[in-house]
Amino acid sequence: MISYVVVFDTNTLFSGLGWRGSPYRCLELARNGQIESVTCREILLELREKLQTKQNRSPVDAAIDIEQILAFSRLIEIPNNLKVVVDDPDVSAQ
Repeated sequence: MISYVVVFDTNTLFSGLGWRGSPYRCLELARNGQIESVTCREILLELREKLQTKQNRSPVDAAIDIEQILAFSRLIEIPNNLKVVVDDPDVSAQ
């Protein structure tokens, strides 16, 4: 039974695909079903752009990397109704 659901940020996905450090090990936990990875289209679009610009990956290779992420991640949709906290009341009162 999976007890943790995680959302990997773009940097973690980027590093996990390129090197064998801690981000890679985190992705391995998701690949092995020990944790559940959840992602969204916005993160994947940013990842694709970073793979192409920072690692000089071709669009095809970047798409393959994205498919690898989707193989072990649940894709969710972010609704367009975000609640933004403009000011932190605790900080403003000081």
